[in-house]
Amino acid sequence: MKYTTILLTLLLPLLLTHGASGQFDAAAARARMWGSNDPDFDITTVPEKWKNESAVILCQSVHSEYKKQALAARVNYDYYSRVRIRLLDKSAVDAYTTLSFDPPGSKAFTREGFFLGIKVIKPDGTEREIDMNEAVRMQQGTGSGYQKLAIPDLEAGDIIDYFMVSRQTAFCGNSFGGARYEFDPAFVVLSQEYPVVKGKLSFLPERRCYINIRAVNGAPQPVERTIGKEIIYEIVYGDLERIKTELWTYPYRQEPTVKYQVVMAANLSLAYEQYFLGEPEKMKTTVSEQEIKRLFNIIISKEMSRKNLLADNLKKFVKRRRVSNSDDQLFADIYYFMRHNLHFRSQYFYGMSYKNSNFYDQFDVIQAYSAILRDQKIEHTIFLSVPAPLGTLEELILLDELVPGIVVEHEGRNIFLLRPDAHEAFGEVPYHLDNTPYVSAHISAAGTFKGLTYGLLPPLTPPDNFESDSIYVKIDAAQMDTVSVHINIGAEGIIKNMFGKWMLLPAEASRDEFSFYKNIENINNTELSQNMKELRLLEEKEQKYIDHRKKNLEAWLDDRYELKGSILQNFAIAQTGRFDDEKMMIFDLKTKLPGMVSTTGNYLLIDAGRLIGANIDLTPDEKNRQQDIYMPGPRYVKWKVVIDLPDGYRIKKADNLEYDVFNQTGGFRSTVMQAGSRIIIDASKWYNHGYEPLENWPEMLQFLEAANDFVQQKLVLEKE
Repeated sequence: MKYTTILLTLLLPLLLTHGASGQFDAAAARARMWGSNDPDFDITTVPEKWKNESAVILCQSVHSEYKKQALAARVNYDYYSRVRIRLLDKSAVDAYTTLSFDPPGSKAFTREGFFLGIKVIKPDGTEREIDMNEAVRMQQGTGSGYQKLAIPDLEAGDIIDYFMVSRQTAFCGNSFGGARYEFDPAFVVLSQEYPVVKGKLSFLPERRCYINIRAVNGAPQPVERTIGKEIIYEIVYGDLERIKTELWTYPYRQEPTVKYQVVMAANLSLAYEQYFLGEPEKMKTTVSEQEIKRLFNIIISKEMSRKNLLADNLKKFVKRRRVSNSDDQLFADIYYFMRHNLHFRSQYFYGMSYKNSNFYDQFDVIQAYSAILRDQKIEHTIFLSVPAPLGTLEELILLDELVPGIVVEHEGRNIFLLRPDAHEAFGEVPYHLDNTPYVSAHISAAGTFKGLTYGLLPPLTPPDNFESDSIYVKIDAAQMDTVSVHINIGAEGIIKNMFGKWMLLPAEASRDEFSFYKNIENINNTELSQNMKELRLLEEKEQKYIDHRKKNLEAWLDDRYELKGSILQNFAIAQTGRFDDEKMMIFDLKTKLPGMVSTTGNYLLIDAGRLIGANIDLTPDEKNRQQDIYMPGPRYVKWKVVIDLPDGYRIKKADNLEYDVFNQTGGFRSTVMQAGSRIIIDASKWYNHGYEPLENWPEMLQFLEAANDFVQQKLVLEKE
């Protein structure tokens, strides 16, 4: 299951008139979006309190429609958005001078399409529509690309009025009979980068649809309106200040937010209904404990497990195809079986290959885990939690907010089993559930549970999300302003996950996986042949991915060291970090960094602080924080910088590189010493928690500013 995020800066309107009958095209889109008589889109005046803002959104609106096609097992999902924004200064003008977007147009012989319209309104009221045919097609990595459009002659005081229309169709049949479709849940943040004068959010569902909706963090509650024979659900809002900062915030937790989902389901049987559905055509705004219990019963249901092909395959693996007979290895084996089957085995439809991860959601995975544990008569606990970025358990309304997992006790410690990522290893602590509330059911050896338990998942500590950087530096004798740098980085937890997703190429991950997995499962010749076929196909494209990674690494180095023109000389992954006995990802690279050394008379000034990489440099507005601090988790980073002294030079000044600032929120510490012809700088920074209340922000600022101050410091060498 996936969720769709809608950020309204690009979005908008509540327009209930329909376009002309027949083919919906760009002209029909303009007529619908700009042809209505909505007085809210006549607003041109900026409130006095926002005169000094960069821009102000005068009106924005989003309207979605969900309808089943007559006499067909297909549903339509149509999305109409519009925004009118007044630009007040040069930075806003620069932001809108060039826009990027997906290529607009309609698909032949279908009702589907994407349409975009943009017009500029001058202060004197004259309007100019932008010709979309002037957009230039751009390539984006290995994907299909996007379009870029320049808007000439923009000035402060101009209004931009633009719309987007997306019309999609999906198959809604299912094997149980009847029509069924779960539309993607929407998480809508109402406040934006700029203040909002007026806003509307609405949707029009098919009759007999189920509607789950909840407004949180001060968002207005939805109301039901009847227009003709149609019922719409609408939220009207306005007078919203801009989001003050985007650093370490979770908008769904802190900003006015609306979350909702529409489910179309015929012949509904609630006995095996995972979604928290209420009554058709009635807004459901809460989830009861009874519904939570029903969800646990579905997870451990023998009937549902029998229909779960993933559970059936896991059972066959444990009983007949598992290499090891060790009970101690059982939990690791079923975890790696799951990772392998989800991310490295495929299904084929009409000649196309799709990874199994496209077909099994996280509840299918937990159901399969529980089924095999019950089969083995192993007690375990199933828990449900809402990750901190999405919200809270108390405000639960959508199934997709939940992350299910299993905890089983083994050798005196708790083992977590969740839906694995392709890069995660068995036994790792689920970093995205750090210290979050949960509801759980303890499943007995007989496969039953009595009641529910509430609590907090265990907090992580900084070493759970760890990075260690060893940086070896030589000053280039031919170019005294340039240093040659050899960097070795090891990472665990969330930091490893971040690196692994863009550094480890598909072919590298597959070679790694296939080499390892043969020790877990007795794979037959057919599956082995298929693995090798898929690997060969990946290897055919590998050079393109290697070239793309090189560009990404050079961009990363430029960003890390705040410079331009980094040239990657060598890169290698020594350890992928995908196995429980080697959980650290380790990689190695060599590069040259220009502009890191300057000469003044008999002195060399080395930007030694910058060698650990840029640290957070907060603006005055960011320092004047007004929100609680939500970070990915506690973490710990340490650096060891070794600089070879150039011949004929000695240390003149180095004590400016020594810091020791720490408190309850975290700290920064650094030392410097000379060992023969080398200078060694040790530094470390740590965050003790993933969440800090606003009252602790001044303490966080102490070590953040110490780390940023360290980065500005220079090592002074004197010519002997």
